[in-house]
Amino acid sequence: DILGTKFLPNIHEDDLLLLRDLLKTLTPLKPDRTVELRIYQPDGEMFWLQWCGRALYDQAGNVVKYQAVGRDITKEKKAEEELTDEIQLRQLFLDALPCIAMLLQLETRQIVASNKAAVAVGAVPGKKCYESWTQREKPCPWCLAPQIRSTSKPLNNQFWAFGIYWDAYWIPVKRNLYLHYLFDITEKEKNREALKRVNNELEQRVMERTLELQQSHAQLLHSEKLAAVGKLSASIAHEFNNPLQSVMAIVKGIEQYSHLEGKEKDLLTLALHECNRMKNLINDMKDFFRPTSGEKVQVDLHAILDGLILISKKDFSARNIKIVTKYGDNILPVKAVADQLKQVFINLMNNAADACEKGGTIIFSTEKIGEHIAVQIEDNGKGIDLENMEHIFEPFFTTKPVQKGTGLG
Repeated sequence: DILGTKFLPNIHEDDLLLLRDLLKTLTPLKPDRTVELRIYQPDGEMFWLQWCGRALYDQAGNVVKYQAVGRDITKEKKAEEELTDEIQLRQLFLDALPCIAMLLQLETRQIVASNKAAVAVGAVPGKKCYESWTQREKPCPWCLAPQIRSTSKPLNNQFWAFGIYWDAYWIPVKRNLYLHYLFDITEKEKNREALKRVNNELEQRVMERTLELQQSHAQLLHSEKLAAVGKLSASIAHEFNNPLQSVMAIVKGIEQYSHLEGKEKDLLTLALHECNRMKNLINDMKDFFRPTSGEKVQVDLHAILDGLILISKKDFSARNIKIVTKYGDNILPVKAVADQLKQVFINLMNNAADACEKGGTIIFSTEKIGEHIAVQIEDNGKGIDLENMEHIFEPFFTTKPVQKGTGLG
């Protein structure tokens, strides 16, 4: 029907010039050309035609005739447009992510698309991610892309690389593609590690404080027991004192009225002497266990030391410990709380005695140094370990078994 007629289909106005130039641009050296045009059907719908035009020339180079073949490429064009729209949509999605993001081929790890953050670190489309970004010859050891094929599920991994702690994701998309994006969570990880260290330190301090409280509680219970023993000892001393006074009165009466001589008189004198010694011992015990008033009074240091030595003399003797006193001259009374001094001295004496495990010597000495009085309790026992020296003035610090020592109190 169209033979012998002028055929010019309803071509899109933007493609008319392209069709007219098709024949004009043909030459004997380049006699063919292909163009793609948009055509309107009678119902107004547009479709795509691909025209391949060819010119036939004579020996003089003149056009003899034109040949053209057209085919419908509407489906191919729509597929290209859909693919272009999909790529643009993916690019918009990648650019919207606040992190490094890439769309990659699963088999080759070649980057199909990447956002600005990825391009900034070298991850550009057309290159393999591990070659362009991480500058590696082989895939990164932390990469989970190979596992996507078997799991078909999103995967996550956290790792250190390039001095940064990454939170990375591998998301399967479709066909042979997957989405890979990474967040820099270095500060978050540092804060988490710092918080973990603080928690560990806090737990350690709580454990140490708890142990100290347990030890202090045990020492307090021990101190309460000692106080109870002290009250009982004071009560017993008081009860002993009454019959002792009667015995002393009887002995003194016999000495006064019996007119004894010789050996009998010596024995009576010795008995009276021992009664006086027992009386002094009971008074020392009463003074030692008497509750503190907390008031500072004039205290004779030598009298306190002598009293403590007298109380402990039998125990020291049983432990093969020799007592030596080196008191200074002109040691005047000092103003202090007497029972507090006694507590410190008795603790030092016990520590010195415990240090002399196989016997030894304890030296009690006093010395006037300027306006101060120095009291030294020295032993020749095993001494104190260097690592414990800084703790010796801590309340209740002791290296002895529980309920045996209270340190300096």
